[in-house]
Amino acid sequence: MISRLNNIRKKHGMSPGSLIFTGEQKVEKITIEIFQYNHSTLIEKKIDNIDELKEAVKSNTIAWINISGLHEVDKLEKIGEMFNINPLVMEDILNIEHAPKLDDQEEYIFMIAKMLDYNSKTRRISVEQVSFILGKNYLLTFQENDGDVFDHIRERIRQAKGRIRKFGADYLMYRLNCTH
Repeated sequence: MISRLNNIRKKHGMSPGSLIFTGEQKVEKITIEIFQYNHSTLIEKKIDNIDELKEAVKSNTIAWINISGLHEVDKLEKIGEMFNINPLVMEDILNIEHAPKLDDQEEYIFMIAKMLDYNSKTRRISVEQVSFILGKNYLLTFQENDGDVFDHIRERIRQAKGRIRKFGADYLMYRLNCTH
């Protein structure tokens, strides 16, 4: 909690668009998972090299790029530059206390949502911010943690169940938002 307060204090007095992660580190290092698909093919992989991301969105497929972990700001800044994401949007992604919002940029749609998860063992509800960047043939999702409630959507993509591999990235974003 103290480190989070220190990060929030660092933001005060900085220029808009300054990238500071305001949360607590919840994973050792960020992980990047890609689901690249169309109605007939699927490529699923985890990557370490951020430069591979641009290749995922250049083909005639839909690319869902899920980034788990927000504390490695330099890597997230590079992702923002690759996808031409406004620094103010990147600032909002790193501010985990941000209110839910939807913002239509010229090249993409940006959305912040709160994901709720109930732990039946501890009988507690946890809240995690999830940010979405919806582009022409891709969806970027930014999460604080590794675990999420999107596993049944991943499974539908893997098994080509329902409409998910027949429609675009906008439908994927819709389905992900219906899960929580």
